[in-house]
Amino acid sequence: MARAPVKRTPAPAQPSSLPKPNVDGRSRVAIEAVSPEIDAGRFPAKRSVGEMVAVEADIFADGHDAVACVIRYRHDGASDWTEVPMVPVVNDRWRAEFTVTELGLYRITIEAWVDRLETWRRQLAKRVEAGQDVTQEQEVGARLVEAGADRSFSVTYGRQVEVLVEPQRSRYGAWYEMFPRSAGKQGKHGTFRDVEEWLPYISGMGFDVLYFPPIHPIGRTNRKGEHAVERPVKFQEIFATLYKCAGLDVGRVRIFDGAGQG
Repeated sequence: MARAPVKRTPAPAQPSSLPKPNVDGRSRVAIEAVSPEIDAGRFPAKRSVGEMVAVEADIFADGHDAVACVIRYRHDGASDWTEVPMVPVVNDRWRAEFTVTELGLYRITIEAWVDRLETWRRQLAKRVEAGQDVTQEQEVGARLVEAGADRSFSVTYGRQVEVLVEPQRSRYGAWYEMFPRSAGKQGKHGTFRDVEEWLPYISGMGFDVLYFPPIHPIGRTNRKGEHAVERPVKFQEIFATLYKCAGLDVGRVRIFDGAGQG
């Protein structure tokens, strides 16, 4: 039996997340296939403190001119960028590395340009090898050296690649879940102070992290019981209240590594 045609509403056009192309024809370098960019920058790459971040990209220009490029990175808490030169790998693939030293978010970008001095050096070597007169080329080279590196027509990658640096424990570990109320003695409602007494037992079973299920009201409607409130309660408020009732410092979070208890 044939189905009746269904009128479908076309999905609204989504703005492209691709970097905008250069409109100045003198900026002749292209930067593509950047790594460790994930899903066109939708998600950050992840590392732990002390690990290396390898940044790679396909970088090329029209013609036979040489290309130079660098990565610039900074921690979100810093204002200055650190620059690291990139080196060629194979087939227009370039690479640079740096080590993350702080927790938090790092931002990375790439800058590339046509290297006139390196282009001159390559051409000069070929002319010398062929036995040609290089007097004029030497004068050109002297001017290039005096001018220094020219980045006036450099290209910067259109997005900042993000790398999120987290504690080593966040990458792997055995997690143990329990309800604080179940830690009470002789049928009494348990508190966080009672939970602390369970830490050696939990750690002895080989668990690394202790966590609690939601312990606060969620949402605005269909609340039950006489203690229902008119507004959603923030987790921090409930957590602080329970800590005060247990006689603990507000804001303490219990995370232990299996060898100790916190």
